[in-house]
Amino acid sequence: MSTTSKISGSRQTFTSGYPKTNDTADTDNTGDATDAVSYAVNYSASAWNDTDVEQGCIHDNSSPVSATKLLSVFSFTSFAKTSSDTLKVFVNHAFENQ
Repeated sequence: MSTTSKISGSRQTFTSGYPKTNDTADTDNTGDATDAVSYAVNYSASAWNDTDVEQGCIHDNSSPVSATKLLSVFSFTSFAKTSSDTLKVFVNHAFENQ
């Protein structure tokens, strides 16, 4: 998967209070678990729009360069985010043997 380009305006910091461990108490986070660290980003309707959203990534700085560390790269079934859509993205990392 290539993440060499971004949707203009889509780069954003984590939702306040994230990452969270144990239980996020957010019913939209269906991958939440007691042995997971959850990351979330909430996009407002006006944050950005794109007709072909297919993938995303979480990285360790706000302006990625060649030495940027990736935490997660993920893909979606392609969808459009319009000016009337909000979007909430969760990434959950579960730990084995916990």
